Amino acid sequence: MQPQARAAPSAIANSAGTLDIRALLHPTEFSRLVVALLASAVVFGLYAFLVFGTSHVDGLVQLSLGIVAAAGLFWLSLQVARSRLLGGAVRVSDVSLPELQSVVDEVRARLDYHRQVDIYIVDRVDGGSRATSYLGTRLIMIEGDLVAELLGAGRHAQLTFLIARHIGELKARHQQLQLILIALSVVSSLKFLQIFLAPYFRATVKSGDQIAAACCADIQATALMMNRLLVGKDLGPQLDIRGILDQAATVRQRWLPRLAQLFQSQPHATNRYLNLLAFFARVAPEEIDAWRATLDQDTANRLSAVLGASSNRRW
Repeated sequence: MQPQARAAPSAIANSAGTLDIRALLHPTEFSRLVVALLASAVVFGLYAFLVFGTSHVDGLVQLSLGIVAAAGLFWLSLQVARSRLLGGAVRVSDVSLPELQSVVDEVRARLDYHRQVDIYIVDRVDGGSRATSYLGTRLIMIEGDLVAELLGAGRHAQLTFLIARHIGELKARHQQLQLILIALSVVSSLKFLQIFLAPYFRATVKSGDQIAAACCADIQATALMMNRLLVGKDLGPQLDIRGILDQAATVRQRWLPRLAQLFQSQPHATNRYLNLLAFFARVAPEEIDAWRATLDQDTANRLSAVLGASSNRRW
C-alpha cells in the first residue's frame, strides 16, 4: 500500500475516553469460542465420566497427572523464557525507554487494560513482534530495530498500532470469564484438541488487529505498519496492494492453505491484511473511499472487488 494523501477523519477516530471493545471484536469470535468451550466440555465431561463410572483408579491418576504435567511444562517453559529475557533483553519501563512506555500507557488507558504485561525489546523477533499469554503470564517481544524506526518523528500512529494489536488481543481474550480462560489454557496443552481451539485463538488475533486499528484510527498508518511487518523496512513502502489482494484471495480460495492454517493459533498474514481492510470498510467507509481515491485505477478497482466480495462473508 502506498497512500499519498491523508484520509478523512474516521468514525472510529475518537481520541477521548476508552474504546468499546465488544463492538470491535471479530464477528466470528463468539461462535468460535462456543466451539472451543464445547471441545473443552467434552474433555472435562469424559474425564468426569471416567472418574465416576470406572474403577480403574490407576489409569485416571495417570491421565490427571498427564494433563497437569502438560500444562505445567508449558507454564514452566514460559517462566524460563521470561527469565532469559530478563537477563538478556531490555524490559520496557519509564526508566529504560520512557517514550515507548508512554505509548504503552496510552494504549492501555484507551483499552482499559490493567493486567500485568511484560514488554521486552530484543535483537530479533520473527515477524517483528510476538505476544504470548498462558495462565496469567503475558509477554510481548518487539524487535529493537523496529522500535527504533517507529520512535522516529511522524510514526506515532504506526507505533500505537503495533502495541495495540498485542494488547488488544489480550483484551479480547480477557472479555471472557477468567475460569473460561484457565480452562482453555489447560485444554490447549492437549495438542490433539488444537483443531477446535485454534479457530478461537485466530479470531482473537484478528480482534486485536481491529482493536489496534480503532486505537490508531488511521488507515494509512495501519497499512504502512502491515506492509512493514510483511516484507520489512526497505520493501514495505514499495509493496503494491494489488499483489497482496490477489495473494489473499488465492489463500482464501484454495483448500491446501486453509488446511495448513487449521492447527495454527495465528491466522495467515494475508488473511489479517484482508480482514483489516474489510473492518475499515464496515466501520469507517469514508476512510476507505478517501484512501481509494489516492490509488491508481487498476488498484482501486481491485480493492473495490475484494471489499465487495468480503461484504457477504466473515474473513
